[in-house]
Amino acid sequence: VTGVQTCALPISRLQVKWNLSGDRPRYWVLQYRRNGVWHPEIIPGSAGGVELPVAAEAIEAVSVAAIDRAGVASSPAVIERAAR
Repeated sequence: VTGVQTCALPISRLQVKWNLSGDRPRYWVLQYRRNGVWHPEIIPGSAGGVELPVAAEAIEAVSVAAIDRAGVASSPAVIERAAR
């Protein structure tokens, strides 16, 4: 997984996009951290991004990992919000 990007959207939503490096995975595991708690989302391997129904300001970090057909996870790509 490379090039993970986030973008704040209107109406309390966060867009997360990523790039594929290698074969298309079976699934993506996207996690976001809010108030110190990680929230996982399982995304189809054909996706290249998602919109989360969470205000961008509330997100502390986002992690994306690929899951192959054997259930093996890649190393996650993680981005964290800069400290205030």
